[in-house]
Amino acid sequence: MDNNRLPGEDRRRFQRLKVNLSVWLELDGHFQLSCLAKGQEVEAAALDLGCGGIAIACKYDIPVAALLRIRFHLFKTDNKGTVTFYEPVEAIGQVRSNIILEPGLYRLGVCFEEISVKDSLEIHHFVTMAHSA
Repeated sequence: MDNNRLPGEDRRRFQRLKVNLSVWLELDGHFQLSCLAKGQEVEAAALDLGCGGIAIACKYDIPVAALLRIRFHLFKTDNKGTVTFYEPVEAIGQVRSNIILEPGLYRLGVCFEEISVKDSLEIHHFVTMAHSA
C-alpha cells in the first residue's frame, strides 16, 4: 500500500465524475461470447466517467481483457435549462474489472485504449465543468 495515500482514497490517474448516461457497447477484437455476438450493439448505463475510462452497469458478463467499442453522448445545460448535446464520443476500451452488482447485472471498469484527442478533450471539459459547478 502507498503510505502517502489515505485509506479509501481514489488512486486513479484521472478524476472521475458520477454520471447516469446511456452507453452503447459492441465487442471489438477476438472475444466470442454466447450472450453477445460480435457486431451486436447493446445499451448499458455509465456509472462514472473520466478521461482515462468509464464504469458501466451492463447485463452482459463481459470478461476482463475484452475490447469494447463504446459510444455515448455528453451534454451541457445553460442557466435557462436548455440542453445541448455534443457529437457522440467514441472509444475503444479494455475491460479491466468485472464485478457482480446483483444477479444479471455487472459493473465493468473500462480503460480507454483508443480515443480521439477531440473526444478526450470533450470528456475532460465535461468532468471539469461538472466538478466546478
